[in-house]
Amino acid sequence: KPLQDQSCTLTKSDQTATITFSPHKVVLTYNPLRIDVYASSELVASVNARGLFHVETQLLKPEVKEEESEEGEKKEEDDLGMSAEDIAKMDWEESFNSHYDSNPRGPRAVSLDVTFTGFDKVYGLPEHADTLALKGTGNTDPYRLYNLDVFEYELNNPMALYGAIPYVHALSATRSVGMMWLNAAETWVDINYSTDKSIVGRVLSSILSSDEVSRIDTHFMSESGLLDL
Repeated sequence: KPLQDQSCTLTKSDQTATITFSPHKVVLTYNPLRIDVYASSELVASVNARGLFHVETQLLKPEVKEEESEEGEKKEEDDLGMSAEDIAKMDWEESFNSHYDSNPRGPRAVSLDVTFTGFDKVYGLPEHADTLALKGTGNTDPYRLYNLDVFEYELNNPMALYGAIPYVHALSATRSVGMMWLNAAETWVDINYSTDKSIVGRVLSSILSSDEVSRIDTHFMSESGLLDL
């Protein structure tokens, strides 16, 4: 087994922090938040490259007050300045058949995008009755992760099945990289391949650049929970 360099260095600047463990490195950009992972000086993965990192903060359901506007019309507004219509749109409770669940602190979803660069296919997200290589979800529902016992499930479909493992694995002829979204809540995953373009987009790509680097965009969205990557 060849000896590996175990040294690790940290360098900081006003905009970034770089962790180097030869020959690889991780670059953290502060604002806007972004994490780039390099393998032997080649970019292989980027976190929040599309700016889809989002965490819904916990709230207490405010009381709606009725106030009169200058025209004498009644206007409903809460303590935080939100309209009654906006409050109603928030998921303060949900029901399914005879089951009811309240969300006294409002919606608490979390989401993040991870981009894999230089890869053609991405695998993982068991269990789904679909192809081994995950398909792009631009024209379908996202892959759903939620433990279910489905009788006569549909084939070639991103619907949830018996297992839910939020792990994806990008693979090429020279290297592989994986990402684990450690969240047990109901999760949806969007996948977009750089080759999934319209006819016009494909024509433009062939004209402007024949050496376009392949890219796979993934977007994880969980109903609640912490961000643990």
